[in-house]
Amino acid sequence: MFRIDRALKIFRQEISYMLRDKTTLIMMVILPIIVYPLFSFVSAYMMMKSTSEIRKSTTKIVMCRPNKSLEGAIGKYFVKSKAEIIYAALSTDEIRAGIISGKYSVYLDFPENFDSAIASGSTCSVIVKYDRSNEKSGFASVETVNAINEYKDGLVSRNISGTGLNPSLFDPFDVAGKNIATSVQMGGSLLAKVLPIMIIMFATLGSFYPAIDVTAMEKERGTLETLLLAPVTNLEIMFGKFLAVFSLTMFSIMLNLISIALTATHGILLIKSSAAFSRVGDFINFSITPFTIVAIFIFMIPAACLMSAIMLQVAIFARNFKEAQNYMTPILLIFMLPPMVSMLPGYELTTATAMIPIINLTLLLKGMLAGNYSVYLALVTFAVNLAFSAAALFMAATAFSSEAVLFRPSEDLDSLCFWRFPSLKISQEMSLITLFFVFNMALLYFAGSFLQTIFPIKTGLLLTEILLILIPSIIFVKSVYGNFLGYIGFRLPSAGNLFYSVVIGTSGFVFTVAITALMSHFVSPPEDMMKELQKSLTAGSAGEFFVLAVITAVLPGICEEIMFRGAILPVLYKKYGRIASCALCGLLFGLFHLSPFRILPTAIIGFYLSLLRIHTGSIIPSMLCHFTNNFIIIFVSSIGENPFFSRPESVNATLPVALAASLLFMAFPFIVSRMMKTENDPPTI
Repeated sequence: MFRIDRALKIFRQEISYMLRDKTTLIMMVILPIIVYPLFSFVSAYMMMKSTSEIRKSTTKIVMCRPNKSLEGAIGKYFVKSKAEIIYAALSTDEIRAGIISGKYSVYLDFPENFDSAIASGSTCSVIVKYDRSNEKSGFASVETVNAINEYKDGLVSRNISGTGLNPSLFDPFDVAGKNIATSVQMGGSLLAKVLPIMIIMFATLGSFYPAIDVTAMEKERGTLETLLLAPVTNLEIMFGKFLAVFSLTMFSIMLNLISIALTATHGILLIKSSAAFSRVGDFINFSITPFTIVAIFIFMIPAACLMSAIMLQVAIFARNFKEAQNYMTPILLIFMLPPMVSMLPGYELTTATAMIPIINLTLLLKGMLAGNYSVYLALVTFAVNLAFSAAALFMAATAFSSEAVLFRPSEDLDSLCFWRFPSLKISQEMSLITLFFVFNMALLYFAGSFLQTIFPIKTGLLLTEILLILIPSIIFVKSVYGNFLGYIGFRLPSAGNLFYSVVIGTSGFVFTVAITALMSHFVSPPEDMMKELQKSLTAGSAGEFFVLAVITAVLPGICEEIMFRGAILPVLYKKYGRIASCALCGLLFGLFHLSPFRILPTAIIGFYLSLLRIHTGSIIPSMLCHFTNNFIIIFVSSIGENPFFSRPESVNATLPVALAASLLFMAFPFIVSRMMKTENDPPTI
């Protein structure tokens, strides 16, 4: 029975031990206190230094030929700064090389008859060539264009005055933009781009080292076994350790927010007092209200809970500190990369983005700092992150309850040399299929995109299915298990199972279409992407339809089924059983399609295809089911696009089709639940 007092005792013990650790104190206390003031002062100094250097530097303007009018205009504009005019006719490559080396800043190109053309009333062009990637060249180009525009405006004014006409006829009104944002809003807008990244980054680091300390380091010290012998349950141990990691993470967040608040008030005031930034306060005010600080702290609670639970779950798999670092570095990157969205323009907290953990928090913090957020979406974000943290905590508890995880034996690279062993352990098989899946994912991403770029899309898809999915799967199964057809379950099914496969494929198609339509209300792919996909799945004739059916229905039904239901699923089934293995295989199937908009629908397809493979004991029904799903997609996409597929207008099939689709949709859950029954599970598939 779970007792909170025993969990709290473990919590106090872990806290007292970790607070004596120098690494923990440095990462959680010292670093947050000094990093924000240091960052603000260093960045301000670098900005002032850079601006000063650019303004002090001599602007070297190269003119293709001498021209007194332009020289006078440039000299008049650059009277307060240094400008040097050089005459040389240069090619684009020579200009680029000169700017990179610092010999030139910009290059003016104009016609030889420039003055005579202007005098006669003709128009001509002055081209200012510069290197936008070079800051000095970019700054010089702006100044040079302003100088030439001043000269042009003067010419226009003189020409108009010579005609005796009213200048307002040619310039009837002025267009001027006025910034109505307050200085607080301007400062908040700038802080909103940077601070969410730093807050989440340090929160992640705040849970990183404590999670390693209470798990992998305890294994390395040999004290975990002693703790497990104490009169406490594994759940109490896990919860006590989780509370310790979570508390230190929240403590780190609190110190970060205090440091941010002090830096935004006192530190920025010192920066603005300098001569170079004396007028910054007129239009930018880096102030953060106490309410914003408290609100950020509250909304960081579920995120800290999620980070702590995931870090704890991953770290418990490691046997020592070094291994824990190797395991948790990718997790660290996963938490640190999504906050980069705060730097991108156009991304706001919506109902769709509020459903994505960490990204929703980033956009919420961005809105809070900028003073533009919805209370409703903030509460949705809090609830979503809380739900994900509860799920992560449940998985951490599951990991702590497994002795195979707590006392995982040592495995070196020799265990992957499968040819040395007469039979493989399940841990070896799991390692092998993990490497196989990661290898195929990388192969699909790099080689697949290459093939589909240099070849027409249909040829690229055909080569991808055969060369990058089918052949590696055959090589893997033959190398590791020998009997290819026997291992993948290539057995002749009954006629009833074949019919059953078609029914599942049809009803599954209707169900996933409904799921996709529901998802489109929250998140939808770009319109251009959908148009290209529709175009690639549409056939204009019977011949095109046949080719399209082979490439997008027959080949995926064979190649992808051999990889997932043939090579991967049997190992997952031995490790996790029917439901968990099908869910995991479906998730891998969704990830393999490399589209965030298709992960959920494709994962559902992969789930019921895996169930069908286990239920029938043969891979052929899942191949037929996969083919049926893809065939319906291209058939529906092609209907109405050409006379071959168009139905007669006199036949109104809308109502019968809608009724059939509704029946199939309602039948799908019953079909899947029938396949999920495990009382007659085979020992292996």
